[in-house]
Amino acid sequence: MPHSDTQRLSRSVRNAAPTRAISIISARAVTLTALLAGALGLSGCMTGPDFTQLEARVVPQKTFSAPADAQLEVRLVDVSKADAPAGLIASTRYGGLRQGPFPVSLQYDRNAIEEGHRYALQADVRSEGQLYWINDTAVPVLGADSTSEREVEIPLVPLPRALGH
Repeated sequence: MPHSDTQRLSRSVRNAAPTRAISIISARAVTLTALLAGALGLSGCMTGPDFTQLEARVVPQKTFSAPADAQLEVRLVDVSKADAPAGLIASTRYGGLRQGPFPVSLQYDRNAIEEGHRYALQADVRSEGQLYWINDTAVPVLGADSTSEREVEIPLVPLPRALGH
């Protein structure tokens, strides 16, 4: 009799093992599927950058002169808060400046633009940290006050020391 009990037990274990293995595999598959679905769901919530270009022309208001190593920097800034410094959204630099106007292309992330905020372009020309030219008037873009309907122009004026005064 012990022999037949052993055979029955052996048969029972053999028959149960695949079921147990399948339930372990099924549990792992369900867990993996849930983790994958969760990860995909979270990645749908996270948006990456959505880059676009803002085209403009920087126009010197007088005959342009600056040192040969001068750099033009153009910035897109958030000017919504009157009592705080402008928040930088994007900037770009150009060297090898000759006579203007200077066409510029500024890449920025659309996701950084908030509804109801005001944005402006700023520009200046510097050499070795010294400021030579600057825009002295607001150039609103990307909002209610935007000049985007027409070509965006950023006027540059020389600082008195740049003219030798």
